[in-house]
Amino acid sequence: MSSVHELELPPGWDAPSRLRTFGLIALMAVFGLGMFVVGVGGLTDVAPDKRLFAAAFVLSGVAFTGGTVAVGRRGMRRSGVRGVDLVKSDGGTPVLRIRQPRVMQVAVAVMFLCFGGGAMLFGAAPLAAGGDPGVLMLACGAFLAGMPLVMIVWGLPEIRLDAQHVQVRSGGRRLTSAWDDLEYLYGYETRHQRLLVIAARAVERHAGLLSWATRAQRRRDAERIEIVTEQFAVHPVLLYHLLRFYQENPLARTELGTAAALQRLRGARFATP
Repeated sequence: MSSVHELELPPGWDAPSRLRTFGLIALMAVFGLGMFVVGVGGLTDVAPDKRLFAAAFVLSGVAFTGGTVAVGRRGMRRSGVRGVDLVKSDGGTPVLRIRQPRVMQVAVAVMFLCFGGGAMLFGAAPLAAGGDPGVLMLACGAFLAGMPLVMIVWGLPEIRLDAQHVQVRSGGRRLTSAWDDLEYLYGYETRHQRLLVIAARAVERHAGLLSWATRAQRRRDAERIEIVTEQFAVHPVLLYHLLRFYQENPLARTELGTAAALQRLRGARFATP
């Protein structure tokens, strides 16, 4: 059994900077707490518009607290494997499924609702004083508050692995490629996310309800599958080595959908047989 910290990072990823992570956590925590305290202090004001502004500050403080937790989770040295189980596809094929835990989706939904509710209160506050509403803030708030409904329609992000295919479901679309069509794996980082990219000769794309994409995104979807690692409760490095192991070892793919695949992931056993 290997430790996840002994495994090499994917090409394109740097070792996480704990100093930067904790600095961002401290900044967001102070900012969120400050907004919350200011908001609570204004809830007793006699003026209705000021009470609405105060309630908006409270909701925004709660939302920033949720963002602080998300950033902290990204910077933690996680080695657990959660949200992984064995299921069968619609055709009865055994599948190893890696799914976003429900609690993570609920936390993101609460954050969107708080930001959206806060923005709508900011926009509506002038009405209480006889002024004109902030139309832009109302529109942005309604959009953010509606995102949890869109997430429900999209369903939980999932990675499904069977003996023949790799499938990733996220953002209302489903991308599927055969193992034999995979070319290589690599990672890249944005300011807020770590992504794994599966480059493939052919990718089948299926867009669900409320799913949209630019022409450039559709072109990318035709030749690669991107996985946002923060969507799952499996260590990103484990996820990379799991995919690379089955890409490089075709004979081992028959264990996908069985307890052997679960044991391999949990034990971080990715040495070539």
